Amino acid sequence: MNEETLQLVCSQIYDKFQWCKGIPPKIFPKPNKTYLLIFETSATTEDNRPLSLILRVITNEKGDILKISTSR
Repeated sequence: MNEETLQLVCSQIYDKFQWCKGIPPKIFPKPNKTYLLIFETSATTEDNRPLSLILRVITNEKGDILKISTSR
C-alpha cells in the first residue's frame, strides 16, 4: 500500500472514529491483495479502569474500505 492510499484511508477512519485520530495503524498485507490496518489505543473508564480500544479495517490496494470492526 502506498503512502497516498494509506493517508486516504486514515483520513476516512479519523473522520468517522474521532478517538483514533492521530494513531498510526499497524499494516498487515493479506494474500488476496487486501490489507488489514489495526488502530490500537487505551482509555480509562469512569472508575479508573483501563479499557483497550481496537479498530480493525480491511481495505483493498485502491484504498476502498471493505470492512470495519471495533472491540472495546
